[in-house]
Amino acid sequence: MGVVEQIGTSDHLYTRPNNAFVANFIGKMNFFNARLTGADRARLEGVAVEVTVPPEKNRIPGAAKIGAGAKVLVGARPEHLEVGARPLPGSLPGTVRIIQHLGQVVRYEALLDGEVCDAAVEVDMPSMPPDVREGSRVHVAFKPGLPFLFLPREAD
Repeated sequence: MGVVEQIGTSDHLYTRPNNAFVANFIGKMNFFNARLTGADRARLEGVAVEVTVPPEKNRIPGAAKIGAGAKVLVGARPEHLEVGARPLPGSLPGTVRIIQHLGQVVRYEALLDGEVCDAAVEVDMPSMPPDVREGSRVHVAFKPGLPFLFLPREAD
């Protein structure tokens, strides 16, 4: 028997998912392993990158009563990330595996270094940055103000 996780319009579920399950069920969501460092901040596992999440995108319920150091997930939709050949502040190094031209966007699938992600990440961009090809070393960065924060057990 199933459980209703959230009720709403498709736009509401996409832009305001209550948890990681809904976020990944309605559209694609990249998940990054992290540890909580503050009310709306998390440090990504294995790298010295801290991500600040807007309070309205923090999906950890107050009743969860977790503190600094707790395992969390930072979530970002493919259009909430950017990829480039040069490092940006807070960017994560990796390698492009696949580039797909999908009409109005170009989708990059990149395998990040270390254990920050359990799978390759998808990044959607309006065009191809110069010097980025399949097999290229790249840097993936979060667009400011767009990541989500979730409890880790919700993604299962």
